[in-house]
Amino acid sequence: MSGGRLPYETEHYADQEVEEYVGIPVPTFLKWVYLILPIWGMIWFWLYWDGSTGALDRGGWQKLEQAANTTFRKGDVGSP
Repeated sequence: MSGGRLPYETEHYADQEVEEYVGIPVPTFLKWVYLILPIWGMIWFWLYWDGSTGALDRGGWQKLEQAANTTFRKGDVGSP
């Protein structure tokens, strides 16, 4: 808005290089994002970083490997 009056009062910092509007509230969607994202992150961390449930369990793929006949005995790995 060059040459015109801004709709909000402004404060200037750093020798007039940084301009900040005074009295503008934080948008509602930003408040929701700041609330939901950390909660969502903690839930995903608990479910998938733990690695002790479902397919992420250390022994979770063993039955699938046996059904597909892709398991190796201890001495068979790497031999033709």
